[in-house]
Amino acid sequence: MVKETASRHESINKFLLFLKQEVEKYFETAPHSNFTDKKIKSKILSFVNGRRVNNNVKKACEDEEKYGQKESITFTDLFAGAGGFSEGFLQAESERHFYDFLLGSDINKNCELTHLARYNYQLGLDAEFIRQDITEPDFSDNLLKRLKNKEVDVVCGGPPCQSFSLAGKRKKFDKKDDLFAHYLKVIRSLRPKYFVMENVKGILTKEEGRIREMILQEIRSIVDLKEFHQLLVFVAQLKKAEKGQPFILDCYNFRLQFETATEKQIEKIKENYIQIVENKFRVLTPKIVDYKTSKTDKNISTIRHGFNLLKRSQELASIRKEVITEKSFL
Repeated sequence: MVKETASRHESINKFLLFLKQEVEKYFETAPHSNFTDKKIKSKILSFVNGRRVNNNVKKACEDEEKYGQKESITFTDLFAGAGGFSEGFLQAESERHFYDFLLGSDINKNCELTHLARYNYQLGLDAEFIRQDITEPDFSDNLLKRLKNKEVDVVCGGPPCQSFSLAGKRKKFDKKDDLFAHYLKVIRSLRPKYFVMENVKGILTKEEGRIREMILQEIRSIVDLKEFHQLLVFVAQLKKAEKGQPFILDCYNFRLQFETATEKQIEKIKENYIQIVENKFRVLTPKIVDYKTSKTDKNISTIRHGFNLLKRSQELASIRKEVITEKSFL
């Protein structure tokens, strides 16, 4: 491996690892009669030479001094596949800007090899790659770790979406529907200036348009953290002025905490928030209806049931995941 003091050590070492994996695969499948020093060397050279084509992206050819004068726009490519989005962004530079590829992600091993060969070897980039299911609990943590605190300007991706398609019968409890929601979680976590989301026409009509509205509502609810302090100051001023509405303003404060909380912290905040609202409901109920009605009224029972479901959201999510996993094997 190349030492860290060397130029482009990360991209070179990634490609060396790629070569190692390819040669080991060759050893596993080729006849033992092929294992001579010359034949092995020839095989390695064939891997190397096979990656020395199609490297005409401008970034690889620019003079570094001239290139350094341009402003970079950082981007990540989720559900990257063979890198279609990445290729487009890298070739879309202008006189003043270029796109800096930080990270790609996909669960497919061949996609990872393509990424290493194309971006780390051919183009000499130091782009990271995560081969992990986006639905796994530690995906966001691993993503942030690999980005090394770099700000992401653009997130792009096309979550698999066969169940949204107008062609064929649509399925309930389809894992690919969940991928879409997890993609939105990543956008919420990274808070880029822009994001690109490629999908099929059927997304507009899924569940009679409710999926489309859910997605738009989720996107619109993402708060710009640079202006976050203004929201906190505004709520604090309201609390001083509107002393008769402490409960509502406390709820706003809890809601604002969701924006800055990590994935691990947010569950505890939600639990406290739900408990406060439920306690308020218990206090209000005797003022609204008599005891007998409170035990028999359908609407009140539905609200109580709703609180129980909200408190068990993690358990319900786990059951949903098990159902989806089970269906994927059918």
